[in-house]
This record gives sequence, C-alpha cells and structure tokens, in this order.
Amino acid sequence: MHMGFAKDDPKVRDATLTALLGGGATGAILGGTAGLFGDVRGGKNALLKAVGTKALLGALASGALAGGSAYIGNKSMGAPEDDDPTGYTTRGGIGGAIGGGISGAGAGALAARGKLPLPKKSPEFLRAYAQKLKAMPLSKGAGIGAAIGALGLGSLAAYQGADEGMQLDFINNQMAAEKRKKMREEYGY
Repeated sequence: MHMGFAKDDPKVRDATLTALLGGGATGAILGGTAGLFGDVRGGKNALLKAVGTKALLGALASGALAGGSAYIGNKSMGAPEDDDPTGYTTRGGIGGAIGGGISGAGAGALAARGKLPLPKKSPEFLRAYAQKLKAMPLSKGAGIGAAIGALGLGSLAAYQGADEGMQLDFINNQMAAEKRKKMREEYGY
C-alpha cells in the first residue's frame, strides 16, 4: 500500500510543513547574515547577490533538515498525542538523528574515499584528515569517515529537528492553554 505525503496523517503533514517553513526561514536569515560578512568584491550588486545566494542556500539546507527530521520522526514514532507537551520536539530530534545519521554516514564514507569532494573553504586539518582516511584500507577509512559523518550530520539534524519541534510544541501548548482557559470561563471554573 502506497502512503504518499499527501495521504499522511494531517498532524504529520502539518508538522512537517511547519518545520520545513520554520527551518527555511531560520536558514535564510542565518545564510543572508553570513553573506553580509563574507569577502565580497564588486560593489552593492555583488553584495546583494552574495547575500541572496547564501540566504537561499541556507533556507534550502535548513528547511530540508528541519522538515525531513519532523517527517522521519513522526513517521517512525507516530504523531504525538494532543496532551504530549514535548511530542514534536522529541520526534524532530529522533527523526534528525536517524535521517542525518544515515545521510552523514554515506557522505562521510564517500568523502573518506575521495568520491565526494570537500568544499573549497574546508579547514586544512579536515582536508589533511580526509587524505589520511583515503590512504587507509578501504573498509577502515570508509568506516571511520562514515562514523564521523553520521555523528556530525546526525547531531546537526537532531538539533535542527528538535529546535523546530520545540517551536511547534510551544504553539500547540499555548493554543491548548487558551482553549482550557476559555472552557473554564465558559463553565465558571
């Protein structure tokens, strides 16, 4: 039986979209800010292009991490109960650890074998370590690279997923508190 995103539980779909948009907005702000402080030559137009490019890349990366974390966490654990005050935080963190860990392991193994180039602005110690891993026997170097990648990207994705989940939990908890307050007022409690 095929379960597409559109057919998902509405709570899972809404949480995923909220995390995707929230993560994208956060990434755009952080990426754009980083673009402001970069080494840009060529005047105002070059600066605006650099800021826009960094903001777009930040939005894509952060949105994918947050939305993917929310989706994986909610699909693996099910949508949280209405009375669970930290349900989306937990699911975002676990989903990020799972998805980021798997993606990071693959990227780390490929980078250790020289099949996935490191970014040009990578620190020298990272480039040197990648060369050291590449010189090791295939299984050992790729295994160490996979472990480092899983730990690095898994941690980042778990943090991002939990952070976006926390925001969703905050909103849901505030709405539930307001609903309880209205019910108390309505029934004279």
